[in-house]
Amino acid sequence: VGDKVFYYQKKNGYLGYGIVTSEKVAASDHVLADGTPLIASVSKAYLTDNADDPDNCAYVVGIDWQNTVATTDARTFSGIFSNQNVVCKIRHPETVDYLKEQFGVREVQE
Repeated sequence: VGDKVFYYQKKNGYLGYGIVTSEKVAASDHVLADGTPLIASVSKAYLTDNADDPDNCAYVVGIDWQNTVATTDARTFSGIFSNQNVVCKIRHPETVDYLKEQFGVREVQE
């Protein structure tokens, strides 16, 4: 909770900046701010597959999105850092500086 995150979409670029608001929870148990279960809003099999198996089920965290852009306005540049892992730390200084500027971030957690 409190960690700052950037969302990267493969083949587009960075689409958002937000702050983690909740600890991880099984996707099948996650409830959105309006009280709607996540799996009622997003019907993806990978969110419910293995729901009864804590070692193999999908987990999610809550995010308070501070700034987002449409996929058609994704933030990127030639040589920007991206990674196929679900979560990773961005250590590429040019990417960090660019994302802070593009999404209006005053301070990125190190």
